[in-house]
Amino acid sequence: MTLEQVSYLSQTVAAAAVVVSIGYLAIQVRQAERNQRALMQQARTERGMVLAASMEAPHFAAIWVKVTSDSPDLNAVDVSILTSFLRRWALNLLDAQTNHAMSLLSDEALERTCAAARWGFAYPIARAVWTATVRATFTPGDAAIFEALAIDSVPLGAGTDDAARTRAAREVLLVGA
Repeated sequence: MTLEQVSYLSQTVAAAAVVVSIGYLAIQVRQAERNQRALMQQARTERGMVLAASMEAPHFAAIWVKVTSDSPDLNAVDVSILTSFLRRWALNLLDAQTNHAMSLLSDEALERTCAAARWGFAYPIARAVWTATVRATFTPGDAAIFEALAIDSVPLGAGTDDAARTRAAREVLLVGA
């Protein structure tokens, strides 16, 4: 084998190695993107769970019962706690919308976040706290985006007795069993 043939062979091997390296790099980039999306989804789920879990605290659960039953006896501390909670809820939705706009969040994940916000902000007290205190903590543009996603198309709901509704649903299930 001549020196020229060895040179051609080494160039061919080098070119093949470059092609293999590029293929491997493409696989790694794709895997890294999937991992990044999975981590983002996990973080969003965790944030949603923390937000929902805060509703379990006895002091907040009592406030949320006032919200869902449309009880007018909120005191200043109740409004302050509710303001903080509803602000976090709105921030969560705006973050989801931003991630969706950047193609980092699926349509389904955005819709789950919107559905939860629409449910909570359908209560008159929640919407009143949004209007009276929370809205002012956002830019006009962010407030408009949030309202378009969670408030504008949602009719105000009447207060409900969730415990009574749960008992009634249980009775229907038992009759059908």
